[in-house]
Amino acid sequence: MDRIDEVIRLIREAANDDVAERGLIDRFGFSQLQAQAILDMRLRRLTGLQREKLEEEMRQLQADIASYERILGDPRTLDGVIRDELADLGKRFGDERRTEILDSYLETPDEQLIPESDIVVVLSKDGLLRRQDLESYALQGRGGKGRKGAAVREDDSAAMVCVTHTHRDLYFFTNRGRVMSLRGFAIPETRSGGKGRQIASLLPLEDGETVVTLASEEAGGEKWRYAFFLTRCAIAKRVPFSELMDSNRPRRVITLDEGDEIAQVRLTRGRDDLLLMTAGAKALRVPEEEFRPMGRSARGVRAMNLAGDDHIISCDVAGDGEDVMLLSERGVGKRTRFDEFTPHHRATGGMLAMKISERTGRLVACHAVHEQDEMIAVTVRGRMIRVAVQEIRLLGRAATGDITVRLDEGDLVADCSVVRADALRSGEPEDGETRSLPFEGSDPT
Repeated sequence: MDRIDEVIRLIREAANDDVAERGLIDRFGFSQLQAQAILDMRLRRLTGLQREKLEEEMRQLQADIASYERILGDPRTLDGVIRDELADLGKRFGDERRTEILDSYLETPDEQLIPESDIVVVLSKDGLLRRQDLESYALQGRGGKGRKGAAVREDDSAAMVCVTHTHRDLYFFTNRGRVMSLRGFAIPETRSGGKGRQIASLLPLEDGETVVTLASEEAGGEKWRYAFFLTRCAIAKRVPFSELMDSNRPRRVITLDEGDEIAQVRLTRGRDDLLLMTAGAKALRVPEEEFRPMGRSARGVRAMNLAGDDHIISCDVAGDGEDVMLLSERGVGKRTRFDEFTPHHRATGGMLAMKISERTGRLVACHAVHEQDEMIAVTVRGRMIRVAVQEIRLLGRAATGDITVRLDEGDLVADCSVVRADALRSGEPEDGETRSLPFEGSDPT
């Protein structure tokens, strides 16, 4: 402040701000920040009153600096300042603790936070896996065309469908004789019309390996005891189910012949009758006791004699009070009493299960059903239809059947799955009423 007149003269004579700033630094030894502050100062601060304020501020800053240096230089003084400040904070903001501190706690597994619901799992032939709530599929009458349920590319098609639960294991059996599992909630959920995710990103599949069977873990009641493996060439093997459970790693459970692959896998209770079905509508009912349990490395035994180019399409368990539901690739279906298929020994040719023709095409699915069950069929173009089993006529072995799934030109049935009566949710539409749900890209039919 004592040299203010000289500073003002230097600023007035400077050509611009940069020259003035450089002059203050060179002549008076100011720092760049100090020089800039002088240039930004208003003239009114040069009055006597303002000058006294600046001098007072300077004295206060020097006193504060001395105090801070004394505090920082003495640990005991620093501790005292901290105690005083914490005590002051306690007086101003102190109140009762709002959180409770516990000595012990129980962790909640993530699985318990996931809602429980029945789901439909769809796997396309190109390996796209998806799930959707069962309630999304409204019940329709026989001969309906269905709604768009699984979006697929033009060169893709839906391969199989399985009804399960978000908190049950779903077992994936591959054409190379391996098995792996996923919890229902681990399968990506998509809206109607969604494509899902590549199954190879969820399961460690080998090159050329595909899933041929989806099997759901049984809900309650008597547990599964065996897994029955059946190849396209009619080689069969029975493996204890306990060897497949509780493993996150894939397991190889059968040794396959060159050119053969798994056609179907069924979970059994150890004393079931099995119904083997071929694409040419030949059926063989045989007790599972005829196939002794084997280790995972065994090849298996001959299950059925095949004619010509015929091959196995399915294997199902014959239950009390159940019928056999057959569905062909052209949507023709029927039900037949299990009693019409008499038991035979393994390695025999079987008996006629359905009269097939060019109108029906070859068989694609065979399931054991109750009259109260429902069936969900999926076509190669991704269309789905949900039909009450009682809508499908009960006919004899030699009968052809009726149109169950009405197909568009060039479309074919790919697979079907059964929704068991005890899995159906309460609150379903009554008196044949259809519940309307939002489906993307759905037909009005």
